[in-house]
Amino acid sequence: MMWNNCEDAFLPDIPTSSTTEFTKRDVLSQIARLFDPLGLLGPVISKAKIFLQRLGLLQIDWSQKLPSGIAQEWSSFISSLSYVKNIKIPRFALRPNPKEIILHGFSDASEKAYGAVIYLQSVCDSSDNNTFLLCSKSRVAPIKSVTIPRLELAACLLLAQLTRKVLNALKLKIDQVFLWTDFTIALS
Repeated sequence: MMWNNCEDAFLPDIPTSSTTEFTKRDVLSQIARLFDPLGLLGPVISKAKIFLQRLGLLQIDWSQKLPSGIAQEWSSFISSLSYVKNIKIPRFALRPNPKEIILHGFSDASEKAYGAVIYLQSVCDSSDNNTFLLCSKSRVAPIKSVTIPRLELAACLLLAQLTRKVLNALKLKIDQVFLWTDFTIALS
């Protein structure tokens, strides 16, 4: 992650490789280079980790060159990372002198991954709101078959843990906290 001091924004620093032949070791090395402490690139990194998990299921050795179809898929993914470089994330999360600060957290899960995201909303008056993506966390679903309800519950737990860390890290008076999930069984 880089900081553009002229625009006061974070910019993803995505290292790319010009290699056309990849091994499982190369894939892991490129995933490890995606430094994202706030989880703002979670969907991108999750897709890469799901790809690596699939390589494990195919029992591809660490030094073995990837089959051409799979190597082409990874090469396409690496090429698409150039679009991520265009994302600008404002560094400052709050409006000046807000009347109220609200934290919103969301969680969701799928068969392949689950995650949580936190937004910070600053309310200045009834018509002037600012909502800012603060951070997120994602996990790849285990290889062992796990039900969607269990993954949704894991996403709710991840959201609760992330919310606690954010509340401890922020030195702000948060007026309200809302945690949202579409998983009705977890709410009961």
